[in-house]
Amino acid sequence: MDQKKTILLITTTHLAKNPRLVKEIDALHQQYRLIVVFFALLPQYQIFDQEIIARYPNVDFRRLNWLKKYYPCRFFYTSLQKLLMLLWKLSGKMVWVEQLFFPGFSYLKRKCRGIDADVIHGHNPGSWGVAVQLAKQKKIPSSFDIEDFHSGEYEAEDPKKSLLEAIEDKYYLQTNHLTAASPLIAEAYHRKYPEKKASVINNVFPKEQFRHRETFNQKMPLKLVWFSQMIGPDRGLKEIVEALNLLDFKVSLSLYGEYEESYRTEITQQLRESHQINFLGLLGNNELNNALSTYDVGIASEMGHTPNRDFCLTNKIFAYVQAGLSVLASDTAAQVAFLKQFPGVGNLYHRKSPQEIASILTNLHHQRDSLHQQQAAAYQLGQSELCWEAESVHLLHYFERLFTDEKNNSILNIAITVDPEIPVPPTLYGGIERIVYLLVEELCKRGHQVTLFAHPKSETSAKLVPWRGKRSPSLFDTIQNSHKLWSHYQMDRYDVVHSFSRLAYLSPLLNRNVAKVMSYQREPTLSQVKKAQLLAKVESLSFTGCSNYIANQLKGVASVSTVYNGIELEKYQFRQSVADDAPLIFLGRLEKIKGAHLAIALAKQSNRKLVIAGNISKAGQKYFDDEILPQLNENIKYVGAINDEQKNDLLGNACALLMPILWDEPFGIVMIEAMACGTPVVGFPKGAVKEVVLHGHNGYLAKDMEGLVDGIQKIHEIDRAVVRNHVAKHFSSEIIVDQYLSVYNNTIAACRGKRKE
Repeated sequence: MDQKKTILLITTTHLAKNPRLVKEIDALHQQYRLIVVFFALLPQYQIFDQEIIARYPNVDFRRLNWLKKYYPCRFFYTSLQKLLMLLWKLSGKMVWVEQLFFPGFSYLKRKCRGIDADVIHGHNPGSWGVAVQLAKQKKIPSSFDIEDFHSGEYEAEDPKKSLLEAIEDKYYLQTNHLTAASPLIAEAYHRKYPEKKASVINNVFPKEQFRHRETFNQKMPLKLVWFSQMIGPDRGLKEIVEALNLLDFKVSLSLYGEYEESYRTEITQQLRESHQINFLGLLGNNELNNALSTYDVGIASEMGHTPNRDFCLTNKIFAYVQAGLSVLASDTAAQVAFLKQFPGVGNLYHRKSPQEIASILTNLHHQRDSLHQQQAAAYQLGQSELCWEAESVHLLHYFERLFTDEKNNSILNIAITVDPEIPVPPTLYGGIERIVYLLVEELCKRGHQVTLFAHPKSETSAKLVPWRGKRSPSLFDTIQNSHKLWSHYQMDRYDVVHSFSRLAYLSPLLNRNVAKVMSYQREPTLSQVKKAQLLAKVESLSFTGCSNYIANQLKGVASVSTVYNGIELEKYQFRQSVADDAPLIFLGRLEKIKGAHLAIALAKQSNRKLVIAGNISKAGQKYFDDEILPQLNENIKYVGAINDEQKNDLLGNACALLMPILWDEPFGIVMIEAMACGTPVVGFPKGAVKEVVLHGHNGYLAKDMEGLVDGIQKIHEIDRAVVRNHVAKHFSSEIIVDQYLSVYNNTIAACRGKRKE
């Protein structure tokens, strides 16, 4: 049995002040050996640290004392920082930026230097340099968690902003792997450093920390709650108090966190006596989360003073959702995006408008049924998608991929080909081109050298080689394109050539000792496969199918693996709920085998509206004119070919996607696009449909129209969060690219006579 890998986790603060780190420990401690190095800074947090340590007896915790009673140690390193600060002020030169920013940098690095680990994962910017420097010295991977947009935490004139920008510039691209605490933080860093993108791990909590939502008396005053580590100015509480003073009914407001007595007095005096305000001090995460479900409304009053505060999705908003509270959130970019994605769990207000806050609270007070619906939706969301049990799957996959990448750590020189007719990525129709774009971009992000042979108008992070021939069926164009691929191989000597285009393009390379992968997104022509196998160098040619349905046709003829199609999950907006009268949607080419006419029949039989979207091919024009056009009306609408933004909107706002196909579908990317929005699929179990749609879980399957109508009638029984999670676990871009890399490495090894298991 393989020995467990060791992960060194480091932070520059208390365990109790870094709940994100504690959640990582919870997810990783059974699968990996963990060594956790943290700082003890404040006496009041030590009891909470000890509670955390007691929960994980198999984890090696190492505390670095930075308390006042250990003053000699602090004095030396803090004096060093002050000396460097003086030098910076006098000379304008930023020397030893790591020590300038965090006085404990050298101490932390010294304490971690002798620890043996397989990866170093840092938290907080003060540990970033330690993680990267020591990982390079030990020749192991470095990883860092970006919990905030760090250089955006401070105003432009604050010296810390310059220090953080210097740290980011020095270490972001040097870090092997990165995680981010919210989508907007990951996007902000990706704009700043487009060469590398962080994996998003949301700041959710384990379900066990929350108790089931209690039912409250309709006549009881609203109970509001707000929490943070510090209660103080510039946290949006001033506007909350002003809003409460506008109400003509009683509410109670509870505040959790450390506070100055002067601030407590100030805010208490500002609030009208008819309301109740409670300052409840600092609680441990478990105790706080358990207490939250006794409230009605959770307040996320972020002011967005800095870019980070605008992009950051704080853990309080997740805690409120998981506790089953209605969320009252200010309009920072992150919170706007969150409530746009999950519209049924709360309300947004303009951050400088007490009147809007008062109006929302008044509506919640008088419309308790609406309040309870939001609470129920929030609790359900917290039980299904927004919980650590679901998010930890992504974290485990992140570390699995990290170690897999290290095992296969050579940078590959990869050529990828696609048919010449449609650019990569496509603007409208082009399923294969979308898959190729996803694959190419993720491979480039991981540092591989990629050359894409495609339509000349393609846009890619890879090196683009435009095809000369423009038509796949043309023999002359096939010869031109085959020659172009051959000539570039002669110059660049690729490690692997991966074809999503015609098998014939690989002809000049078949007898060469280079790994070749042919991916089928449609029915393979077995006679061509057999000929290619005869011509190919032994074990240099392997095949993939986009589903078991396709791959099974090649079994017994060639070496084949199933690699499903995938999507970039973050590009699809999840919707927890849709309107009761939400329409059905049909999205695909308007040809008879796709079944648009049957979709119309299903909509009529189930008394539902239907939106039809997709392009009309030349072959399908008569079908459209004869069988679709005459049936269009107010309830059955055709909206034409649509772009990605329109697709996201239509799929997300539909009650179900219809797949009444009359052929064996090789995959059908539209199914996972719909599911990424939370929209279940109803269809015939033909081809790969039965591999993607699990009956009663993320949609319904039936062999006849009556069965499909029955599925549509029961569509409200499907949990849309479960639908989204299924895509995340099985069809995300990271998972699909991992599988293709495994195929590459196995084929390369087979070429060299060293097949990998």
